[in-house]
Amino acid sequence: MNTASLTAGIYHHLFDYADHSPLLDSYLIGHSIVKNRIFMAPMTRLRAEADGSPNALMREYYAQRASAGLIITEGTYLDRTSIAYANQPGIETAKHVSGWKAVTRAVHEKGGKIALQLHHAGRITHPLLTNGWTPVAPSAVKADGEIHTPDGKQSFQTPRELDVDEIAGIIDLYAAAAKKAVQADFDFVEIHAANGYLPHTFLSNRTNLRTDRYGGSIENRARFVIEIAKAISDAIGPERVGIKFNIGEFPAHDIVTDDEPQLYPYVAKAMQAIGIAHIHIQQPITNWGIADVDFDPLALFRRYYTGTLIAGGALDFAQASGLIAADRADASTFGRAWLANPDLVERFKTASRLNEADPTTFYSPGPKGYTDYPSLTTQPA
Repeated sequence: MNTASLTAGIYHHLFDYADHSPLLDSYLIGHSIVKNRIFMAPMTRLRAEADGSPNALMREYYAQRASAGLIITEGTYLDRTSIAYANQPGIETAKHVSGWKAVTRAVHEKGGKIALQLHHAGRITHPLLTNGWTPVAPSAVKADGEIHTPDGKQSFQTPRELDVDEIAGIIDLYAAAAKKAVQADFDFVEIHAANGYLPHTFLSNRTNLRTDRYGGSIENRARFVIEIAKAISDAIGPERVGIKFNIGEFPAHDIVTDDEPQLYPYVAKAMQAIGIAHIHIQQPITNWGIADVDFDPLALFRRYYTGTLIAGGALDFAQASGLIAADRADASTFGRAWLANPDLVERFKTASRLNEADPTTFYSPGPKGYTDYPSLTTQPA
């Protein structure tokens, strides 16, 4: 039975603003107590300097949202070969670390917690962005679609299949980036294993056509992601480590996996054995139900993983409150709501109207649509 028929509408009725929502309660995740369970989702914003360095504008943006229980940053590249977008932030150089340290300091001074999302673009990039490097992937399977580059939109290229020795080097790159995140005083790191980027393409049977130890069976396709989680956990401690998966098709990056109900229990059990702090599930949500998926992703992970389970996927306050009240998740990420409402927690507490996000400014440079959304105290009556 499709999960949408099981879940459609029920969470909306579990809570209204007159109730005390468990979203507002503190919670222990990994090594840290967070002040609420209203987390900020990782959202690409592309306001870094041309060399990937975080800047004062980014510091202001994240500090404005420090009332979140946990901020998860936008995807941050490991080195220049792993970049996906112009003006994406990095965690490769000393300048990157210094810039991020100013961001984490500003968030911590306001009592917030922050995680760095570690990102490798894989085939979702272009040589014009990677200083001439050809995109890489588990197999030479080209993504449909286009990508923005300094020379305008370009079609995705056919990626180069990684050699086994190169795979080990990329795993080491993740561990090195995690150590730099700790140097920058991040509370956690999150591995981006979703949305058609490199780890996700290893998991998918449509994009991973390998016949060696990293392809074919579920165990082999999951090996890359598991080895990344293990290497990072060994480097900085599993209590600082999380991972993000998305369930169902991700059309923007042309990826789908045919055996998710069998794949993700295996992955969840591996994450449990490593002991990572959280798993973040991006669900395709439509009409308060899970769309186009014939199983319940949260229930699947809950069965095999006892750490913090974070629900994402266009949930509203009532839906997220219901999930937590029913012990189906421990926290929820909000995306556009945080983007347009730097004081989202206070707005939820007081049932105040939310600002609407302006999509035309999602990726544009400067403060417009980034740091200029009004809070309740600055908004005209």
